[in-house]
Parts: sequence; C-alpha cells; structure tokens
Amino acid sequence: MRKCAVVLLVVALVALATGAGAQTYAERLGYPAGAKVLLIHCDDAGMSWSSTLGAQQAIERGVVTSTSIMAPCPWVPMMAAWVKDHPQVDVGAHLAMTSEHDNYRWGPVAGRSAVPGLTDPNGCLWDNVGLVTEHASADEIEAEMRAQIARLESYGITLTHIDTHMGTLYARPDYAMRYIKVGIEKGLPVMAFAHLDSGDIPEEQWPAFQALMKQVWDGGLPVLDNMMNDPYGTPVPDKKAAFIKLIKEMKPGVNYLLVHCAVPSAEQVSVNGLDTASRWMADLECMTAPEIRQLLKDEGVIMTTWRELKARRAKAK
Repeated sequence: MRKCAVVLLVVALVALATGAGAQTYAERLGYPAGAKVLLIHCDDAGMSWSSTLGAQQAIERGVVTSTSIMAPCPWVPMMAAWVKDHPQVDVGAHLAMTSEHDNYRWGPVAGRSAVPGLTDPNGCLWDNVGLVTEHASADEIEAEMRAQIARLESYGITLTHIDTHMGTLYARPDYAMRYIKVGIEKGLPVMAFAHLDSGDIPEEQWPAFQALMKQVWDGGLPVLDNMMNDPYGTPVPDKKAAFIKLIKEMKPGVNYLLVHCAVPSAEQVSVNGLDTASRWMADLECMTAPEIRQLLKDEGVIMTTWRELKARRAKAK
C-alpha cells in the first residue's frame, strides 16, 4: 500500500473520533491507563514470492504480529500453505481494488464480467485509485471484496481482519460504508483509527468521520488509536533509526505500525523498482533486528494482534 494512499485511507475514516481528555481505545478495550499497545502489520503477502516469504520471516523471526494476503495475486497458494502450518498467525484479507505495477498485473477475483467498472481495457484492475473511483460502483466494490474474502476462505484460512490496499476502500464514502458493512456482517475487524501521526482533517469533515468511527465500534469491532507510518518513505540507510525514534515517541493507546517486508531478490526489484524494493528489504531487516525487539521490551510496549483486539472488543462496553 502506498503511504500517500494510507494517509488518504485513514483521513477518509477518522482523525478525531475521541476528544481531548477522553479514554483511549486501548483503555476501552481493557488495557491499563497510559498503556502503549502496538500491532505491527505487514502488508502484501501473496503479491510476490519475495513479499510472501518476507511476511513469513517477519513474523517467524521478527516482531511483526499481523499480516494480510492479496487474494487476486499468484502467490496466494504459497501463503495459504504457510498459514495452514501456522494457525495461530494473525492473517487478514488485503482487499486489492487496484493493480498498480507496470509489468506485473492482476485482475478481479469476481471476474471481469461481474465487475466491469473495476477493470481496465486489458481486464486488469485499474492501476491507480483515481480511476477506480471514476469507474467502479459501490456494488462492484462490495462484490469484489466478497469474492476476495471467499477465495482466501476457500483455502481454509480463518481470517482475523480485513484491510485495504492503497486505501481504495476509503477513497469514496460509499466504498467505506460497504467496507464497514462487510466487516461488521462477517465479524472481521477493519482498519479504523482515531488519530494519525501526520496529516490534518478539515474541521467540517469531522462529524462524518466520527459517525463512521461510532459505526465501527457500535458494530462490535475494535477501533485503534494511532496510525504510524513515518518510516515508510525514510531512505534505506536511516530506516532503523526511524523505527527506533517512532517506538520511543509512541503515544498511549493502541498503535498500528504498517510495514512491507520482502527478501532480497531480482523478482522484487522487477516488480517494485529498485527504490521501493530496497525499502521493503530494509523493513524486513529492521523487523528482525535484535535491537528493535529489545527496545520494545525496554519501552514497556504491549504487543497485540487483531485476534486479541477482537476478543477484547467482545468484552468491552
């Protein structure tokens, strides 16, 4: 997921769901006051061989606590086989309504005839969010969401959450409503935040975002406090320092840190280009670094998963 789209994603959902002095969602979920809770999530499993293996290693050897799979992509069977052997792993559907690469493309799981507004002249998903919002109806978005979820479930995967590739499901209010609707209906947590660590929301949009937030919580799903994505665009030599700074400055509440991990390979470079591929490889290096693991302990950070947050929401008022 591109970080500019992540900002759009969260901006389109929230920013000010809780007022000054209000309880954090961590407290509402039963964590102690002032607790710093962290969910580290790795996107794009199943997208390529390198990103699939990277997500696996980030969980097995590192501090990542959650991942999600891109159902339209060719390496889903590899990830599904791993999930079968690791049933305790937090794994969601990374709902992809775009196919953004130049020379590596995929089409909709529902089929071109079922969701024509989601496809370009070649039958692939559009390569950017703007073209999706211009052509695809909310009905088509919902149909494709359900098809992608069904494909992953057909492999025997028990999903723990659903999230959105490139922020597309928050690019239009009617898309967001369908996304939240499907999450509530299936009892699958969605990416929902009270605050961002960057970006501003126009004041006139706050009531609508607060209403969406209330809908998520009232629907029995957890809401997170803070989205942290600053290290994504950090130059590779400074990546580890950026993660260390972020952890040290973490705010109280349930925090969500998004990373992309990939093993070094020519494949990943050919898919993402050298710059992005290098950053994904650096993310894996940072997430498996002993000093990052130790820092989380030293800072008293409580690690969590979507599975745990859902269980806590079930007990919360």
